[in-house]
Amino acid sequence: MTCMAIKLKYFCDFFLMMAIYFMASSVSFGQLVEVDQKLENCLKNTDKNVIQLDCIEEAIELYQNEINVLYTSICDAIKEKNHKKQFIAAQKQWNKFKLKEYEMIDGYIKNPVLTNTFNVLTSHSKLQILRDRTGNLMDYYSVIKL
Repeated sequence: MTCMAIKLKYFCDFFLMMAIYFMASSVSFGQLVEVDQKLENCLKNTDKNVIQLDCIEEAIELYQNEINVLYTSICDAIKEKNHKKQFIAAQKQWNKFKLKEYEMIDGYIKNPVLTNTFNVLTSHSKLQILRDRTGNLMDYYSVIKL
């Protein structure tokens, strides 16, 4: 093959992998976009902290469910036993990290008068931790499925 043909092959392979990546992650991603849009609408349409907190808590639950689904899917997709052990160990460590972060975030609530406001802020911080992990797991799953 000529140099140009080799470059073209790698270029095509790259775009094929990217297409597969986006197809593999689009199912969960589409659902999570809906969750985020619903949350954004809820937060925009009320200034009551209790209602905002309920919206964020619902989003947290949905993201946590997605993490569980992705975890199971990744475990099922990993073929090599050693890699599966590494992934399971990493997820256990992430769960410990998440709980420590939640503990630290909950420590921000100092003023009982502002508790509702801080509950919204702390819940939003917890949601962001789950969003980040969900993105990581979606990336891992997409790469494993290639």
